[in-house]
Formats: sequence, structure tokens, C-alpha cells
Amino acid sequence: MTSSRLKCKRCGNVSEKYEPFIDLQLALAPTLRQCVVQYAEEETLHYRCLECRQDAVSCRRFILSTPPRYLLIQIKRFKSEPSPIKLDSTCRFHKILDLTSFSEQKTEYKLIGIAVHIGSMSSGHYKAYCKRGRNWYCFDDSFCTKISLKEVLLQQAYVLLYKCISL
Repeated sequence: MTSSRLKCKRCGNVSEKYEPFIDLQLALAPTLRQCVVQYAEEETLHYRCLECRQDAVSCRRFILSTPPRYLLIQIKRFKSEPSPIKLDSTCRFHKILDLTSFSEQKTEYKLIGIAVHIGSMSSGHYKAYCKRGRNWYCFDDSFCTKISLKEVLLQQAYVLLYKCISL
């Protein structure tokens, strides 16, 4: 569950909204950490505070209030404006994802799978990379190949699946 906290800079009132989520859809950045930072970045808003009933400036920030056991992250690799295009920039990710600074508790995840899209906006092919036991495997249609973690970490991930290791 994510939490959106809104704090009035005039009176200090804090309102909080909780929202369940299935996945985090993050804008593409050079690293997964930067993707998360952009998503959780504090945002300045102008609104009418319900407590002091004044037009005020407030700050809004998203956090993981209840970290899920499994975290599914989609990297936004497709853009439709001004014309449809696939974004092929590299987004580095790691075996361990520490989201403690974006949560109310220690929150660490271990990578257990990724999906990769090969192709363009109009056509393409997907491959899945999954961990089973201590080994990593690449699933490409009916082919299954054992690969190294190093090879997995070099892929241009479209979807990443992490399992919580800190709960």
C-alpha cells in the first residue's frame, strides 16, 4: 500500500491517503534507484487546506506504508507523444533493492525475475528471466537456458519482480 502525505505549510496540518497498488509504474531513468526517487519525490501543490480553510502551499510525498511481499515494477519504456516510440535507454538495476528511505520500516527486496521487450512500439518479442533456487534461467518461447546473474543484470528490463527479504 502506498501513502500520499499532504502537509499544509501554513498550519502544519497533515492529511494522509492510503492507496493499494498492484505495481509501481516508474518513469525511465539511468538507474532503478533514480526511478524510485523521481516517483517518491516531494511535490509542491497549491490547494485549500481543510483545517485552516486558507489557500495554502503544501508538500506531497509518496511512501510505501505497507511494503508488499512481492514488488512488481514496470519501467515506462513506451512513449506516445509526439509520436509513438520505445525508449531503449539503459536503466541499471541490482540484485538487492533497498527502499527503506521510501518506507516507514526497513524494506529490502531481492530480485527474482525480469521481463524484457525486444523490438519496437509496434512489434516485438518478450523474454523472461527467473530465479529458481540458486540459478537464473532465460525463458524464450519454448527454450529455457541457464544463465548467470551477471547476464540478467545487463538486460534492459521492462518489468522487474522483487521479493521482500526484510519482513
